[in-house]
Amino acid sequence: MPLEKYERYVCIGIDEDSEWVQVISFIKSWTNHLDKRCKEYPKEYQIVSDQIFEEGIVDGREYKVKKKLLPPTIFKAPSKRKPITEEEKKIAGERLQKTRKPRKKKEE
Repeated sequence: MPLEKYERYVCIGIDEDSEWVQVISFIKSWTNHLDKRCKEYPKEYQIVSDQIFEEGIVDGREYKVKKKLLPPTIFKAPSKRKPITEEEKKIAGERLQKTRKPRKKKEE
């Protein structure tokens, strides 16, 4: 029986001493992405093992990835958008209407 959605996760283990990162994925899109990388770049991406549960079904995989390929900005800061007032929204809407060209019907 496959895992439920709430049971699927990705675990990334980073060891400061090693040049490799351990990635265990139970999310299909991540697994597909990493499988493609393993085929394209076998020196930098490697499959370590399959994660098998009941009935021999492969639910996830464990990978080794070169640490240099993991961006240091993996955790991004939230955007710093300032709130827009209703008046600013109205002005922006009017400016947008002026820049749009009115559509004309094609004459036969």
